Amino acid sequence: MDAVRPIEQDCARAVTAFFVQLDARDHDKQWDQMTSDGCWDRGGKQLNSRKAFLAAMAERPRDLTIRHMISNLLVDVASDGTSAVATFNLIVYRYLADRGDKPAPMSPPSAIAAFTAQMRPEAGRWRIAHLGGETLFVS
Repeated sequence: MDAVRPIEQDCARAVTAFFVQLDARDHDKQWDQMTSDGCWDRGGKQLNSRKAFLAAMAERPRDLTIRHMISNLLVDVASDGTSAVATFNLIVYRYLADRGDKPAPMSPPSAIAAFTAQMRPEAGRWRIAHLGGETLFVS
């Protein structure tokens, strides 16, 4: 059990960092949470290279204020310690308009999705090898 906890924590950190960096538009650091051959299945598109990923992120609206909230995060580490699976819910709040220097108006979440991240170590830390989810609720 003691050997599993650091892996669980490192995987949780990689997943959390991925979405924090997405919200902050720090896409280079965001992609660094992925393995070199990583893939994000995003809305039916396979973003499986840094180039494809950065191109998709460049298409996001500039006036988008968005936050991804991770809940119910559970990391299951393989018995041999060479891989892990993180499952979690992703709650999305978004506002698409220029909010100026004021907070965006609060609305119900725009979506709730169930996500899975296949994880493995690469270059000395745990990274996301494959990320995908299913939208369960939309407003």
